[in-house]
Amino acid sequence: MLELQDDGSGFLLCVSSLDGSIHGDTWHTTEAEAKAVALEEFGVHDKEWQPYSEAVLGAEYDESAFSALKVVVASLGGTLRQLAYRVGGSQEIEMFLVCLPHGNLKATRETYVGLVLQGSRALVEQVSRAISEA
Repeated sequence: MLELQDDGSGFLLCVSSLDGSIHGDTWHTTEAEAKAVALEEFGVHDKEWQPYSEAVLGAEYDESAFSALKVVVASLGGTLRQLAYRVGGSQEIEMFLVCLPHGNLKATRETYVGLVLQGSRALVEQVSRAISEA
């Protein structure tokens, strides 16, 4: 997965494998520079980029929010697959790949953060809206 994030002083080109085992980022002064690297290194053309978004769906141990995510993903014809579970000190992080017919999202359950959905703005909004209506 490739993500382009504005950090306020420049742009991060973030890359991760679908299973979450490999990840990294590079920092660029402009969005155009980051997209040029994405084209050169990964073959991603400018027209392929989608606006990035994230939404907090619930608190860290909100099982009802996680259950709603599973129901909504299934109702949209998608699947939810656990990618990784990690513990660092008092921090637990569980990552999931949300596969939908029109694209993939990443869902993360993290101590002190909550259940977060990340990916293309349109898909994040669609899933978030469906969860709030469930």
